[in-house]
Amino acid sequence: SRLELHHVFPKAYLYKQGYQLADVNAIANFAFLTKECNLALSDAPPEEYLPKIAADQPGALESQWIPTDPELWKPENYLAFLAERRRLLAAAANEFLDDLHAGGLPESEALYDVATAHGVPMGGIGGEEEEQAIMELLEWAEEQGLPLPQLGYELADADTGALLAVIDVAWPDGLQEGLSQPVAVPLEEPEYVLRAVNQAGYLYFTTVEAFKEYAVSEVLAAGAPAD
Repeated sequence: SRLELHHVFPKAYLYKQGYQLADVNAIANFAFLTKECNLALSDAPPEEYLPKIAADQPGALESQWIPTDPELWKPENYLAFLAERRRLLAAAANEFLDDLHAGGLPESEALYDVATAHGVPMGGIGGEEEEQAIMELLEWAEEQGLPLPQLGYELADADTGALLAVIDVAWPDGLQEGLSQPVAVPLEEPEYVLRAVNQAGYLYFTTVEAFKEYAVSEVLAAGAPAD
């Protein structure tokens, strides 16, 4: 049931259409699927598989804020698709924050107890420069055969379930699943976020360069399978 990162418009498909890395790996092109679903879709173009999902699973597209206009599923309209999905994501985020601020959400739906929110380390991806660095890291990791990380990983307390931090890039199972400790790459985060990540047992790197050095020296150079 573990979720994996999925490109709504497959990468190879977009490259063939002439799109560049920054657009191909835009956050608005990401969705979350189970491993089984991700493998089943493979590199199918969205104008082929999205209509099937819309017909077989009503509300599934809306649940991930994927535009439902079929014209936006065509490759020539990819940039318009990104713009509309960003709008939908922003609207959903603003609605959630407004409800949270107004006390309109049940306690179970809040990310953490508002009464104890003061001082809670959050973090997360912020700004185009940071987003671009993360996209380049993902591209590099994939080229090296490393397992796919989780973006915006929500680090929660194992006992209470309270949100401790949102990590930009994380490998909760390590770069060698089951054989190495969890790894995180929190970029431009305050000290209290780093402290939360460290206390959770993560080996963390605050720059992409430092992470690459670790991956090359400890995983890739050893010749051990990364996944």
